Amino acid sequence: MIRNLRRPLILALTTAAVAWGAVALADFSLRQKKYMKAQDEYFQKDVDSANTKCGIKLKASIDWNSFKGEVDKQLDGKSNYSFSGYCAEPVNSMFSMCDDADSKAAISKKIKSYTCKFGGKGKRKIDLKGSGLVYWVDWEAANNGDFCKDYLGKKL
Repeated sequence: MIRNLRRPLILALTTAAVAWGAVALADFSLRQKKYMKAQDEYFQKDVDSANTKCGIKLKASIDWNSFKGEVDKQLDGKSNYSFSGYCAEPVNSMFSMCDDADSKAAISKKIKSYTCKFGGKGKRKIDLKGSGLVYWVDWEAANNGDFCKDYLGKKL
């Protein structure tokens, strides 16, 4: 009997998790959503370039919930950062590394997804767990491209 209850329970938990994500994104205003859509489009161009050059199908996204307060600052003129530019640093690093077959093979084998999150001051970090790469943005950190490329060169 317990075995028969597992499938509905797993389905219910999965449905709840998907619904939670939809609720969280629903918390954004129309103005925020338009801004995020434009940034996503710029970001996707860099992802598409890396996918083409590296011969991969990287699934990449910006975790907008982690950037929520930062989006408001941008829209209110209190900051001037390129979300897509900062988030594209690891992707651009992969693009620049894909000049040879060994690099392409390593990236293709080890990185399947990428998520960009906001870390905040002093919390820049990049981490590859399993086949998922996560990068936490710090607006004030310098040399982000070198930081990402160095990490990937060591990790791959």
